[in-house]
Amino acid sequence: MVPNMTLVDVYYISNNKLKEYIKKREYFAQIAIELYSNDSYIVRREHADSLDGEAIVGYDKKGNVIHFILLDPYSLEKMELAERKEHLEKYLNNN
Repeated sequence: MVPNMTLVDVYYISNNKLKEYIKKREYFAQIAIELYSNDSYIVRREHADSLDGEAIVGYDKKGNVIHFILLDPYSLEKMELAERKEHLEKYLNNN
């Protein structure tokens, strides 16, 4: 256990940023799910037990991964920046 930090998925997040982080994480997860659902046969939120943490994954009809985005702090920052620049869909489709 780390003082003043909370474990979210596989990352420790400062308690004073926790609510904002979770809200941002869920927001971008939902956007990725909706976007990937447009051209994926199946979209799942998975890999929660991996070293990299949870991800949104889109599969084609044969089970091949065609979309993948981690929900880690770094990826969330990148998504937030892409959204500010109005390039979020492009960013998500290129990952």
